[in-house]
Amino acid sequence: MRLARWLPAVVAGLAGCTAIAPAPPVPRPYWVSVAPDCSLDAVTADADGLIAAGLRDAGYRLIVAACNHSPHRGAVAAALRERGVTLTAALPPRAAEVRATGVEVAGLRTELTAAVMAVSPWVVMGRPDSLPAAVLAILANHDVLALAGDSRAAFGGTVREDSEAVVRSRAIGTKGLIVSLTNRRRDAAAIGVPIALLGLTGTIRGVDAWTGQEVVSRAGWLGGTVGAGDTILLEIV
Repeated sequence: MRLARWLPAVVAGLAGCTAIAPAPPVPRPYWVSVAPDCSLDAVTADADGLIAAGLRDAGYRLIVAACNHSPHRGAVAAALRERGVTLTAALPPRAAEVRATGVEVAGLRTELTAAVMAVSPWVVMGRPDSLPAAVLAILANHDVLALAGDSRAAFGGTVREDSEAVVRSRAIGTKGLIVSLTNRRRDAAAIGVPIALLGLTGTIRGVDAWTGQEVVSRAGWLGGTVGAGDTILLEIV
């Protein structure tokens, strides 16, 4: 009888000792509304712009708007839900803020790649209905968004950093790896890293998630020509 009475508590204690820590949250892209306040027309216009540009379907389903204390919050949230978008009033604590207008595509690729390697969500500001085609193609890149949202959510590490380049690596999936190579120079340059520093051996193949171009290691080095201020993001295959 005494054993029966105490057994549930013992089992509960053992279960607590063996509990697995929850997985880290997977970053998601946010879009910041340009509306100065919680205006139904203005915020829903941004949501409609996301839909028209194909960004909602690419993964931009969170809109940040100044609605915390607005009496219109409920109406705005409901209107966004009808569009398959969720209203949020707070930015995540760790985020890469990017303005989608007035930027060069090379710089945009570099900033978003840095967010991927740091497991930070993308926070994009701008008018989605007026994006240049080149910027839209970067923001809606499905291959890069898939890497950004990898369920492992493992932080990347810096392999090389100097005045000319930054090279980072990050584990993905069960045994995958991505490598970013950023050119800090003002002209195109060959950026590479010894594969030994990545823990790799043999002939290594990678595919740039931004362009789909294949890169193959040569003489123990992995890399390629990177434009000024630009970045390539290699998924090792």
